[in-house]
Amino acid sequence: MIEKKNLKDAEKNIRKLEKEVDLTLFHTFDWLNILHKTLKINPEIYIFNNNREITGFVPTFPKKSGIKIHFSPPFSSETAYGGIVCKGNEQKHYEELKKSIKNFFFVLPEKLKLKGMICEPKYTILTKLDAKNADEHHKRIKKGHRYNIRKAAKDNILQIKEDYSEKALKQYYDLLKKTYGYKGYKPLPYQFYKEIIAHYHWKNKCKFLIAYKDKKPIGTICAIIYKDKLHYWTGGFLRDSEYTKLYPNDVLQWEIIKWGYERKLKVYDMLGADLEGIRRFKLGFGGELVEYTKIFSSKKLHILSKAYSKAGQRIKTLVRKSS
Repeated sequence: MIEKKNLKDAEKNIRKLEKEVDLTLFHTFDWLNILHKTLKINPEIYIFNNNREITGFVPTFPKKSGIKIHFSPPFSSETAYGGIVCKGNEQKHYEELKKSIKNFFFVLPEKLKLKGMICEPKYTILTKLDAKNADEHHKRIKKGHRYNIRKAAKDNILQIKEDYSEKALKQYYDLLKKTYGYKGYKPLPYQFYKEIIAHYHWKNKCKFLIAYKDKKPIGTICAIIYKDKLHYWTGGFLRDSEYTKLYPNDVLQWEIIKWGYERKLKVYDMLGADLEGIRRFKLGFGGELVEYTKIFSSKKLHILSKAYSKAGQRIKTLVRKSS
């Protein structure tokens, strides 16, 4: 049986399942609630139950473009994963959902094959944090990255600061705007990033760093812990050669990995492996390419995926406005 709820009414169910099933940071009530509050988007939560036992749920973000399509996540750049999280047989849960909502496009955090649906691979970089310590992990990093990190330390030009002040957050957001601008679009509204960082910093689950040259912010990174996993979340940089030659991205990633060891975490999900250059850069920190899944509820939806991708892009367009 499936029951549709709004986020507020589903809170108790979601928080219960957070303790009982292996879900992601992006499925948690806290995350969904910040999305809802700051971006004014209303998820439809579908709760699965069997003889009054809650067996799973899925947060969906519907958009009507000719037909109603349910997206999960609503956009991939700041909310990487979605789909059903459940106890027991995933195939049965997806078949039941398909009978209820028909058209959906999900990005799942694992490799999965489902009958009656179209599954396509996507890739992330998972870096195991299982060396004896960070110094031992350093030996796994490719030679070029090690050289860049050492050179940055030797030159002593780059300053790395952890600062959660309003001033630092606005510097971070300015870097995001420049970085997203290189790709031709805008970040989400400032309040969303501010709320995410403030919430997970308060929970001692966030590492937010800015790299400076002569007090000028030139690079930034934010990573968030959920359970025993570290997630790369957002980052930004200036790509002028006078700044890239200082290797802020190498240094910032290394600082995050060291923090992962300090917190005794098991793995660092570095995300974003679609572009070859970014993939090579992230693999250089000792990780491996791992498959996860895009799922279309039907062949028709898959064939028309470019059109539906544009529908999903319109969700982004509505919320990606300058704050």
